[in-house]
Amino acid sequence: MSFGIGDAISVGDLILKAWKTCSEAPDQMDAAAEDVKNMMENLHYLGETVGKPDSFVQTRGRKLASMLEQNMKDLMTDLKRIENLIKKWTRICSLGWFEATIKKGNFIIKDLREVEDLNLKLEKHDKRIGRLLRTLHIGVSEGIYAALEKQRKQDAAESKERAKESKKWKNYLDENGTEKLSQAVRSPDEKVWEKLKNDLTKNGISEIDMEATMRMIQNNLHKLKVEPTPASSVPAPAAAAIQKPPPPRKQEHIRILCVDGSNNIVRSVIAQAYLELVRVWTANTSKQWLFKEVESASCGVVSMFTKKYQAEAQIKTALQPRAKHSNNKALRAHSEQDHFRSEERTEIFRRLLNSTSRGINAVHFNDFDYIIYFDQPTHDLLENLKPYAKNCAAGKPQRAKLVLFKGAELFEDLDKTIHEVKMATRRWLEHEFKWVRPLASIKNGPWRTRQMTIPDECFSRLTAKKGAGREEIEAKSGCKLWISSKRQDPQTLLSIVGPQEVLSKAEALVRKLFPEQQAPPKTPKPKNTPEVTPRIVVITPKGSKEGDTVVSK
Repeated sequence: MSFGIGDAISVGDLILKAWKTCSEAPDQMDAAAEDVKNMMENLHYLGETVGKPDSFVQTRGRKLASMLEQNMKDLMTDLKRIENLIKKWTRICSLGWFEATIKKGNFIIKDLREVEDLNLKLEKHDKRIGRLLRTLHIGVSEGIYAALEKQRKQDAAESKERAKESKKWKNYLDENGTEKLSQAVRSPDEKVWEKLKNDLTKNGISEIDMEATMRMIQNNLHKLKVEPTPASSVPAPAAAAIQKPPPPRKQEHIRILCVDGSNNIVRSVIAQAYLELVRVWTANTSKQWLFKEVESASCGVVSMFTKKYQAEAQIKTALQPRAKHSNNKALRAHSEQDHFRSEERTEIFRRLLNSTSRGINAVHFNDFDYIIYFDQPTHDLLENLKPYAKNCAAGKPQRAKLVLFKGAELFEDLDKTIHEVKMATRRWLEHEFKWVRPLASIKNGPWRTRQMTIPDECFSRLTAKKGAGREEIEAKSGCKLWISSKRQDPQTLLSIVGPQEVLSKAEALVRKLFPEQQAPPKTPKPKNTPEVTPRIVVITPKGSKEGDTVVSK
């Protein structure tokens, strides 16, 4: 390999090897190692592509070769920093318990922000590698050179701004040590936090950055059993008492939300549709139900929550009203692609195209397991809204984990956007759910899936402990019933999974639980009124043909 790709792969291997020896590492370090792990596949592929003697880079692409070398040089610098931080944590873990606990706390306060910065840079590196690979496949032109160079400069400018903020934190900690910050995190005294807040503000640290960093420090100190007093009355979101995270759900009970930013509804509906298709595909071929439900939303669509906290979340565009997805070009383009041809696909897109867009609500942060987003501006909006959603959680810990779908950018070419969202979705399922692509098609598995929406009364009867509920229908039909959470629309989704020949039987049993339609009241018949039998007269008009008969009563 050449252009520094082999060196980057060697350092990446050392990072992953060191990571395996880490114990109780902060989430940010785990995320950095995962980013490196995901990047390695692209690096290997890039090395194989440019290493061929007849490749464009080797023959004519001097400009691209120079750009590639610069990217690898930047990547090497950041990989070395990640390696040093992981090794530092590993050395701390080898110390005695008391000394290790103190030094872990200092690492979290002083060094974890640098790890967070490197996470963001690794994401940008991975995107640039992906763009280089696409460039090598589709061909190189001056316009592509300009776009690649523009993106590199933009990423560098963003990293430089982030580095300025990090330097302010470093300067403060170098001058004052970690004691003040550590004391403020643990102290129930409101004055201690206010004093620290004033000090940080004097050092030029913004309030939003302050809260995000303090929240990160708190969450990781909590894992070391170094947590603030539960009776803390500090009002700031970053200094609120830390709660234990909610227990993990079984896979088939997981709830997912796909979110777009404040100016479009494109990638969220594409991801929702593809997740639903993959879930049915997996159920039909392996009898496994991947997750309970998936929804899509936009920070720019009005809801009671976004309407109340629009200013605090810094949603600068006007909130849009809910609208029919039948007018959504992205979803319609996705429905017209020639994949997953089946009755299941037809039903999924029919339902989604008849649904309406929705805004994000507090329940999404508090009750959903994953909130999937696609770019940094959406992440910032979600982080701004998250503390206010916690106020609606009635003291319960928030469940949602924010997940970035890397590489799922918004392109002018809608088909390309759809493809990248699908690929990002597949990578996430493989990583998070250990999903394996089925060998059989959606129509050729041992089972099939039939979906329907059910009213509230049917939902209550299916989920009731007594009576003809879900278990009884499953026993009678030989099918499996999967029910999403009760919705307010009401649009609760029921999925019936089983052999093709018994799906109709299961559906009929479910429909028996639907509320009966009230029959119109019968008109009372007067007493002593003899019944009159209607007289049928057959009239054959003059000139009519045989078989032309008019019947009157």
